[in-house]
Amino acid sequence: MYGEVPCAVLGPWSGALANEGERLELRDAAGVLLCAVEYDDGPPWPVEADGGGSSLECLNPRLPLDTARNWMPSRPGWRRIAYDGVASSSVLYVYLLGPGRCRIDDVAIAAAGGGAVPVPNGAFDAGLAPWQANGNHGASAWDGGEGFSAAGCLALAAEAAGDGAANGVVCDLGGALAVGGTYRLSFAVKRVEGSSPLVIRLSGGGLRTDADLGALSHGTPGRPNSVASGELPPLVAAVEVAPALPVGSERAVVRARVEAGGPAEVRLRYTRHVLPDLVLRDDGADPDTVAGDSVYAGRLPSFPPGTLVRFEATASENGLVSRSFPGGVGIAAEAVTSTLPVLWLFVAPEDWDRLNADIWAEEYVPALLVAGDRIYAGAGVRFRGGRPRLFRKKSLRLDFGHERFLGKRHLILNAAAMDDDYMTEPLAYRLYGDARVDASATRFVRVQRNGGFWGLFIDVEPVDQDYLARRGLAEDGVLYKAVGIASNLSRLDGTAYAYQTQYEKKTRAAEPYDDLVAFIEGLYTAADSERYLEESFEVESLARYLAVTNLACVWDAIQHNYYLYRPPGGKWRVIPWDLDHAWGEWEWVYYYGSTYPLLMGHEDHRFAGVWYTWNKLWTVFFDVPRFRARYEAIIAELLNGAFAEWTLFPRIEAYRAEIEATAALDEAAWPDAAEPLHAGPMRTMAQELPLLMQNVSRRREYVAGVLGVTLRDSPEGRFVRGDANADGQHNVGDAVAVLSHLFAGGAADCRAAADANGDGKLDLADAVRLLAYLFAHGAPPPPPFEDCGEDAAPDGLGCERFPPCMPAG
Repeated sequence: MYGEVPCAVLGPWSGALANEGERLELRDAAGVLLCAVEYDDGPPWPVEADGGGSSLECLNPRLPLDTARNWMPSRPGWRRIAYDGVASSSVLYVYLLGPGRCRIDDVAIAAAGGGAVPVPNGAFDAGLAPWQANGNHGASAWDGGEGFSAAGCLALAAEAAGDGAANGVVCDLGGALAVGGTYRLSFAVKRVEGSSPLVIRLSGGGLRTDADLGALSHGTPGRPNSVASGELPPLVAAVEVAPALPVGSERAVVRARVEAGGPAEVRLRYTRHVLPDLVLRDDGADPDTVAGDSVYAGRLPSFPPGTLVRFEATASENGLVSRSFPGGVGIAAEAVTSTLPVLWLFVAPEDWDRLNADIWAEEYVPALLVAGDRIYAGAGVRFRGGRPRLFRKKSLRLDFGHERFLGKRHLILNAAAMDDDYMTEPLAYRLYGDARVDASATRFVRVQRNGGFWGLFIDVEPVDQDYLARRGLAEDGVLYKAVGIASNLSRLDGTAYAYQTQYEKKTRAAEPYDDLVAFIEGLYTAADSERYLEESFEVESLARYLAVTNLACVWDAIQHNYYLYRPPGGKWRVIPWDLDHAWGEWEWVYYYGSTYPLLMGHEDHRFAGVWYTWNKLWTVFFDVPRFRARYEAIIAELLNGAFAEWTLFPRIEAYRAEIEATAALDEAAWPDAAEPLHAGPMRTMAQELPLLMQNVSRRREYVAGVLGVTLRDSPEGRFVRGDANADGQHNVGDAVAVLSHLFAGGAADCRAAADANGDGKLDLADAVRLLAYLFAHGAPPPPPFEDCGEDAAPDGLGCERFPPCMPAG
């Protein structure tokens, strides 16, 4: 890997370091621990080593390794690159394929026979001419203080991706190259900032190389690290601001915890405001609290409400200066009292304007978020979704970089711009969860932007590796998102690219789509569809997903808006997503409240024959009689449980009470009448909720009629047999609960559930039946078992209260 070095180097190594930090240990041949370090990818650890092209290097291995103070990003050095190619012209272009900076020197060209071709000022000994810097590379200039073989080089600087003459650095070789001739081009390069590829080529595309600047920082085996030092610079280990959200003219205090050999000079430099540096002190005088505790403090000046203040803290000691620690604070106009969690989003006006200038951009602009007493100073924000981006009130997506927000990498805030009742999505996600389908958690939040009210939003848990981990699912499984209009698991013509346009790979992105393509192909070619689905898909989970999807009229999930997940060596499962059109709703109107077909999604049941409103997986599933019977049984269970009025209506009322005050502010800030795209009736939440509830009742009655289900008017009497302690599980605790009731006077609110063998008596035999089922492969308790239900043969034991089958709040 490193060529010949004057020491033993182990390798090659096929593993990978964790992107977000982990513990590394060095042990000798006997397994004795010699040293260890637990690194991270965010401050106070150097962020330049996290994808910026640098590696993480130790300054002094003889000093403590378990502190970020002893680690720095590697210093890039000069590298000589040479390559052969065919000439297409005599005009040379140099540019980067993205933002970044590097140094270029000693550009030389030789013909195939070895004769040198003159390159005007190729050594950059005296200025830049005749080289010309154009467009987004216009800041490129001559650097007379640095060079490869001698002082003087091209300091290449790119604001964005170059393309050649218009955006790049150009040198006319004056016809010195013969078109079609073979030449060798060589040059020296040193990466300074960023890791965008460097392109050097001729006009017409000849003699081209794409240099990976991120790979230029090689290790130094057998030699000192590039950052080696006998002394360690000080380190700003943490920065805190109190209060986290200053209100009005309130002045916040900044505290910086510093690691140094002795007293240090600590300064705070403003990065958005032209103000003198703020000196932080550790002298015990206000606002510092304890002298000499290595925590330095200073009080910020007052700023106008709505201001975003950015700063960097640095420490210096004995001529050595720490790397900067970024921070920030936003100023609120007034304190807010709310029934909802309040998120304070601050975005600089110029960044907000840039975001709105291109609403389809996927790039984040810098933002700061305050939640409770926590500041997320390194956040980024952009708009999200498809059609929702066209509305005045847009949905948002926040990225937290090296941090986590409530354990999440990203925050998804849906604006509910087409939902006058605000609760279409939360109600639907909760219904999937009630039906034991993995689904995102949601909550209502109030968002303030730059100090003032912005809107009522729905915080929807993103489906990613963190989502999988929270549910005990393998994080190294494959996860696809159905994003296209034809993501209906049907065959797609052409190459694998066709599938890439319809399904976005969220994990294992470097791997091909072979597994998904093979699964879809099997839906068409399997000789035994029933067996194929049993072996390749979590059929029970799919039955429950389809039951909720069609019962709640989530018509927009047929051809897209879902995730497919499969653990290594396991079976596929589907995860619901993007439920803003649940309950038969389409942009303020309920179209399918009563007669939405239970076989919708089957190839023979489409919206007015529209080709894409069917799904191949759904079709294969519905065509298997046993699967369809299970699907209908689950719907029947939901009709007298999770989809009943006694479950949904109290939940709707609880949501209404929770969001009513904030919804009123939102309706005033974003009135339907001011929305150019508003295509339906203009209603308030108070006017909309009765329609939603009527739609639920009509749907329940219609489906019950189709399936011949007798509807109950209350949840009383529903239980799961064998779950004696009513905790929603079957385990040894249930046998203990039976014995406790029989011999120690323990409570039994649902004696029918404790009657594990279903013989109408509560005795020792019930505990024996449970233990045999749990530990000796005995028969399970008779129905109702696993799912909530009623006693098929009432025996007088009764069930006064069984929480797992009662409506949740």
